[in-house]
Amino acid sequence: MTSDARLAKLVEGMNDRIGTDSVWPFALENFSRLVNSDYASFGLWSTDPSERALAHVVGMDASDLKLYHAHYVNDDPCGIHLRTTHPRSGKVVSSHSYLRNDVLERTEYYNDFMRPRRMHYGMSSVICSSEARLAVFGCLRDKKTGPCESEVPLFEKLVPYLRRSIRLHLELESARDNVRTLMQVLDHLRNGVVLLDGSGRVLAMNRRAQAIINQKDGLTVDRTGLGAALASECRELKRHIALASMVNRGQAASCDGCMMISRPSGREPFWVFVSPASPARTLPWLDQTAVLVFLTDPEITPQPQIRALARFYRLTRAEERLLGEFVSAGSLATAADGLSISRNTAKTQMKQIYAKIGVARQSELVRMIYTMPVEP
Repeated sequence: MTSDARLAKLVEGMNDRIGTDSVWPFALENFSRLVNSDYASFGLWSTDPSERALAHVVGMDASDLKLYHAHYVNDDPCGIHLRTTHPRSGKVVSSHSYLRNDVLERTEYYNDFMRPRRMHYGMSSVICSSEARLAVFGCLRDKKTGPCESEVPLFEKLVPYLRRSIRLHLELESARDNVRTLMQVLDHLRNGVVLLDGSGRVLAMNRRAQAIINQKDGLTVDRTGLGAALASECRELKRHIALASMVNRGQAASCDGCMMISRPSGREPFWVFVSPASPARTLPWLDQTAVLVFLTDPEITPQPQIRALARFYRLTRAEERLLGEFVSAGSLATAADGLSISRNTAKTQMKQIYAKIGVARQSELVRMIYTMPVEP
């Protein structure tokens, strides 16, 4: 296989792995073979010494990498050159072009770290940079193999693809972080929430939705997305999802995303509501065709959120205890007896609770207790 064919295969493999943890190990492993090197690394060089590190390395075992970070990261001639000269992104530089062999071989770093590991010649390129940081891709090989001059043109062909891969990878990581943050917020809701991309594939779901899916009682998730056990209901659910995605694209005016999903167990069906996510206004980092699906299990009894209500309205510990006892007992008199306080004291505390929460009737208080956000 020619060098260009191997390069094309490397780029294709990177594209397939963008957004996964395997992209850089794959890229480095194949890059090292492509340029006939023993070591390849993807590192971060910063003006802050504490942030200098090799993020991914092939050819170096864990103990050597630990030793490098502990004692040699600030003495690496490549790192020193990059930090002091700040070369333009995309330029490939061979190590002996800025450091003569006789100078390198007199350094402590070379004799204590490089030479025992048969490291000598190398080349590197700044893939992307900012004022404080440089993302660097590079390789090292032994002295016998010789300088890397003949491989520089091949490396230069790879650099644009590396830059694109880093940009896309970081964008996907940022999107994932945002989705995780969104799901942490949605974990406070009583309904299950599933976030789908425009093709209907599941991007994320909150804990309540995961609990509903885990029942395996009518709702399913597979590589094609969210589905239903009954074929007819599955088709209808997919239709609602597709229509919601079309609304986001401006290809439909609205969607009637309400339906029920039957449960093989015979229990009450799930309530499902499908809605466009409208990310252009509220979630600009999301796929612009994203869809939200809200799931409700009518057989799950809402739990009173006494602690959440107490924290939100700054109830005292005594008021919180009375409220909890009141919900359990069903009457103020029984709650007072359970707490061993007088009924007059209970009435006084309950009036204070009403005033703090801003309700006038017992029914309003109960509604507040059962509709507060769920605490994590």
